[in-house]
Amino acid sequence: MYRLPPLPHDDVATYRSISSARKSITVREQLLAAAPEIQKCYQKYVSERGVGSRIKALNVSPDLRRSLVGNYDQLSTGRSHGRLRAELLSLARAGRCPMCGSGQVATLDHFLPKSVFPEFSVSLQNLVPVCYRCNHLKRELVEEAGRRFLHSYFENVPGQRLLVVDLRVTETVEVVYRVATASAVDSRSRNFCFQFEKLRLAEYFQAEAVAELSDRAEALGGYYGPERDHLEVRRYLAREEKSVASRHGPNHWKSALFASACASDAFCDGGFYLLASGDMRR
Repeated sequence: MYRLPPLPHDDVATYRSISSARKSITVREQLLAAAPEIQKCYQKYVSERGVGSRIKALNVSPDLRRSLVGNYDQLSTGRSHGRLRAELLSLARAGRCPMCGSGQVATLDHFLPKSVFPEFSVSLQNLVPVCYRCNHLKRELVEEAGRRFLHSYFENVPGQRLLVVDLRVTETVEVVYRVATASAVDSRSRNFCFQFEKLRLAEYFQAEAVAELSDRAEALGGYYGPERDHLEVRRYLAREEKSVASRHGPNHWKSALFASACASDAFCDGGFYLLASGDMRR
């Protein structure tokens, strides 16, 4: 998870441009007549940082609702404003989803769903580039029991470590991701935990961790060597954790994974050899 830079475009000007591109004269006039009210909605969105519980959905006629929602089609590839879709997708760091930090960005999520808030259907600050998985799992959920998803354009991921890995070495290597809910004392941390839960990131990160550790088994063996140098293995893992945390923060799935592996005596002292034999559980 990470914060995105917004596109340097004026949202109201974008709304007018998209509305002016509609083929139907009636629809164009309807949308442009609504522009002053839409501008107020956009200003409210920014002042409230996209928090749905603080924003009242605009009361519009069924016809205007359809027209507002229909504006989003103009962002499709090959349509009048398809370039905006491409620009939004390009905001993702290395093409990775800001909601999970790992999936390949391929679609746009309406942070406030256009079915409920049609006025924000083409607000660039309401359109977040995400992977298919996160978009599918988030669906139209806005808030639940006072918790919500982190807004990628307005909020940083918490700086304290909330993502934890329980790594156990017995007959197998077992990796289990969880969040330290007891440490989530502020609203941003609670929202982080909510996002982790609703996007089912525990199972997703576990699958990624299996591949990551298995790919590093040979390197770990090289550091361990015939001298069974568990301290060198630990130093390697500590360097990797520090490198990931410096780039992505302590709540990236790799950072949490390397921190846990580094702290495990059993893993560092040869337990990683179970990876090469495929003895690993999620």
